[in-house]
Amino acid sequence: MKEKRPDFKKKEPAYASYLYIYVNPLKNKPIIAEIYNRDKVDRDILQKALDLSLERLPYMADTLIADKGQFYYADNPLPMEVAETSEIRHVGGPETNYHMIDVTCSDNMIRFTAAHEFSDAQGAFYLVDTVLYNYYCIRDGVEYDPGDIRTSRTVMTEAEYVDPYKDLPPNKRGYRPKWDPFGKLAETEEGFIPHNGRKPGIYHISDLRAADGEAYFHNALTIPSDKLMELVKGCKSSPAVVISLMMGEAIMRVNPNPDQMIRAVIPLSARRAVACNETFKNCSLRAELPVGGTDMDSMPFAERAEILRGTLLKQLDSEILIPYQRYVIDSFRKLQKSRMSYRLISRLLSRFTSREFDTFFLDYIGRIRTTDYSDKIIRYDLLSRPVGKCPIHMAVLEFNGEFRIECITGDDATRYIEALHEVIKEHGLTSCSEPCRKFTLPDTQWNYGMRI
Repeated sequence: MKEKRPDFKKKEPAYASYLYIYVNPLKNKPIIAEIYNRDKVDRDILQKALDLSLERLPYMADTLIADKGQFYYADNPLPMEVAETSEIRHVGGPETNYHMIDVTCSDNMIRFTAAHEFSDAQGAFYLVDTVLYNYYCIRDGVEYDPGDIRTSRTVMTEAEYVDPYKDLPPNKRGYRPKWDPFGKLAETEEGFIPHNGRKPGIYHISDLRAADGEAYFHNALTIPSDKLMELVKGCKSSPAVVISLMMGEAIMRVNPNPDQMIRAVIPLSARRAVACNETFKNCSLRAELPVGGTDMDSMPFAERAEILRGTLLKQLDSEILIPYQRYVIDSFRKLQKSRMSYRLISRLLSRFTSREFDTFFLDYIGRIRTTDYSDKIIRYDLLSRPVGKCPIHMAVLEFNGEFRIECITGDDATRYIEALHEVIKEHGLTSCSEPCRKFTLPDTQWNYGMRI
């Protein structure tokens, strides 16, 4: 029998979390950031750093609750306790006092485990950055320059915890989103780039099992930031686009002449588009890029990268995103008001989304905030459950002068990683790799004890 869930005081509706709350809730996995430090981590100092950080970012200690068919953020007065363990704890349930983010340490590693229903990776890193800052200030007895990290030097504002979809303008009556990636994505001055007689649809890597099981493979490689950015600027593009194109080339090197479009799906922050740049709450949407298997393959790499950069920006246009997200939120609220149970709604949505196949995902987290103690940190590892049925999930972040590309797969994908190394080298760059690692993720318990 489950223990009774405490009565948490509800606050604002969790509009930004609806997608993660309802879609495939029985297999929800956490987002994990593992920070490897040069020295052994002091658990007591880490607890002090966490307590100090939560005084500045109290919203990071919130939890989620259900009430009359809707979901809300709620105050959680229970302590957030650092555990010294190498195990990944079940975030969101009684093991972590119902907190949606958990902090543990083991030897030289600090692990942050976050429920995606609570925050996206960019939002969770606000806590990561602040805890690391406070940890090294306390440990070293030095008040380091915080840069743009949220510390006691800066004043908390509502913008940090506002829901990005709370005050979206209403749509016109009868609005239906027009989302046609296979048309508008490859638009040029000559019109849409044809697919050269290939079948419409998305190329799926058939020799890799979809990464939707319990165990995953993790491969990581790094590229010097200055060299990659030199290539990116020369192409008049962006890191996410350039890396996606290189991965597309690597896939075609292993599987020549794909009969369908190789599609890179790039989860991106919509914070700027909805004027919520500072929020920690979920604000991730997706862009879709044809990075192989089209007539663009015959174009020079730089030309393709520039075109697809424009394609990416089109999909981040607020005039497209805001009506689309308003439609999504309204659709969820209609489902909530229906007589269908939460379980039935989630199963219907899960069945719909599970049909989708994508060639690969590239999750561009961006730059990790650093300051004078960054040389005391060896590396960051990002672990998560790959999205949908995609066989390759890539996470990209920049830290300490390097772009770190982490590939999470359901099977050993060494041949694709080796092909990516070759492509990187042919573009005049160098890359270093790490041994393949196998890992598992526990389920989140964000809905533990909720009567839904």
